[in-house]
Amino acid sequence: MIFSYRIAALAFCISSLAFASLGCSDDNSASSPVSPSAVPQLADTFSAPGLIQTATANLDSLGTETVTLKASAPTPTSPASGTTDIPCTTTQCATDRALNNEVVAVAPTLTVTNATASYATHSFSYAFALYKGSGLALVETTRQDEGTSGSTSYQVTELLDAETTYSWKARAVLNDGTTDTYGPWSTTMTFTTAAAPVPPKAVVVIGTPTPTFPINGETITDFTPHMSVTNGTNEGTAADIGSIIYEIQVATSPSASTVFVTASTQARDGSTRIALRPAGSVTETELTASTTYYWRARGKNDGEKTHFLPKNTVVIVEPSDWTEWQVFKTADASATGANAPYNCCPPANRLTVVQQVAAEIGYPGSGVDVRTLTQKVAEKLYAEDNRWGRRINITGPLGKDTVAYKATDGRPYSIDIVSGAGSSSPKVHWDPHGYVGGTWVKP
Repeated sequence: MIFSYRIAALAFCISSLAFASLGCSDDNSASSPVSPSAVPQLADTFSAPGLIQTATANLDSLGTETVTLKASAPTPTSPASGTTDIPCTTTQCATDRALNNEVVAVAPTLTVTNATASYATHSFSYAFALYKGSGLALVETTRQDEGTSGSTSYQVTELLDAETTYSWKARAVLNDGTTDTYGPWSTTMTFTTAAAPVPPKAVVVIGTPTPTFPINGETITDFTPHMSVTNGTNEGTAADIGSIIYEIQVATSPSASTVFVTASTQARDGSTRIALRPAGSVTETELTASTTYYWRARGKNDGEKTHFLPKNTVVIVEPSDWTEWQVFKTADASATGANAPYNCCPPANRLTVVQQVAAEIGYPGSGVDVRTLTQKVAEKLYAEDNRWGRRINITGPLGKDTVAYKATDGRPYSIDIVSGAGSSSPKVHWDPHGYVGGTWVKP
């Protein structure tokens, strides 16, 4: 009687395979058909609590821990467990790879040999689960229809971090139209991503400038000189280099320990002049007469650059090397003519010279023309300092009652020496008009 019952039960199971989802059993073991809702735990051979569900992970698609499908476990074949050369696929990895002109990375494809039904040939779908790191965070799940060539594959869409170990597994799933039944999980496979590509370092070199003035021990008469350099040759794009600044140091010996002025200015086209105006100062440092000085220069950018990739990594562009120390001397304070110390602008008040010349020639009065006075005053001043002279007005003629001092850029600094020159009672005076245009000429 017992024998007949078992035969009848077996026949019923065989005739009902499509409806029972291949889940028949004659006992109450773990392989017996059980409704997924009856076991709320996640089917996970890791038995790791607290798995993290992300936007690409669907816990429900994995079924429960109870096996409800009479089928073998699929066999993972690729990538081989322990593979360590899987490329990272994050946005940053892709960006750095592109900067290196490397080929676009291909996400790994997970492949299993299809499961086999225990009682009948049947096509399944397959649930894949992908975990990240030692904490086994569930980061991606998918359901794939069974492949026709004896294996089923799925290409990972999760963006894979560099140098990270991932684990994955799969199981067969059968749906009878209303209910999913799940086969056993495959063995767990691991792969580790390779190191992130190293982005190329921008080639940025700030060229060392070449000092041109004052150099070679020359004597200068301007005690607030503008040091001149020929700009250095830079390498790299303008965006990477930034704004070039030329910095100078002036010292009393060829040593950084004796530097007393550090000043800088933005580079101009071709060559650059740097005033002795330290940062934060509104005035230029005046040098001492009859003194030997040393100076040097270098190029640098305007600070930290954040143009570089990856992201906004802060990169400091190194300044150029310092030039060799250049030596020069300042003129003697009592020197005259071409060696007179530069004194502009405005130049020193020389009304006493105007008064002296006026007295010598009897101006005003005695029929002396104002132009004669102006020429003689200009000649006497020129003997003191050869930057004194006359000014040709913008309209053409020489200024009849003005002398002019030539600034370092060649412009005339005009001083009116006669008040009411065209009137019946002119008077000598000293009235600086400044840079009012025109051209400087030797008297």
